[in-house]
Amino acid sequence: MNTFTDTSLRLACAKALLVALALVFAFPVPAVANETVYVLFRHAEKATQSPDPGLNEQGKERALALAAYLQKAGVTKIFSSDYQRTRETVEPLSNLTGIEIELYDPRDLEAFARELKEMSGTIAVCGHSDTTPQLASLVSGQVTEPIPETEYGRLYTVVTKMGGETTIRVSEIY
Repeated sequence: MNTFTDTSLRLACAKALLVALALVFAFPVPAVANETVYVLFRHAEKATQSPDPGLNEQGKERALALAAYLQKAGVTKIFSSDYQRTRETVEPLSNLTGIEIELYDPRDLEAFARELKEMSGTIAVCGHSDTTPQLASLVSGQVTEPIPETEYGRLYTVVTKMGGETTIRVSEIY
């Protein structure tokens, strides 16, 4: 038995496994037939402090990166609150997927969470720093941390299996 070959083979297998695991956890999980995936996130960077600002250049870049990232997740529905910054955040995703943006009322998250729980597929929801963690908690039944006003890259991925088992994963996209 060649020790060098056995060790090299083990190392190659271990590296391949690590790469595979990294790829699995790098993207939101596409939903399978018996589960629903919710990907909830805050709008990208806004241009001004006006009542209904659009995105600044950095925000537009983040929206494009988010669209490319979420396209791989097989999104089947896209929701946004009815503010310019949230709509502009998901417009690139809508353009890439051909899925129409549906609006929701961020002032009635409990009703919206009930609606979401009746849906299936992979659902993208764009909200705000104060509503997104609350909605993630309502959908998952788990406590989530607030999003600081200066943070724009946090994603909550909630996976609900048909039997009711729910998991939540928090990640960042830049």
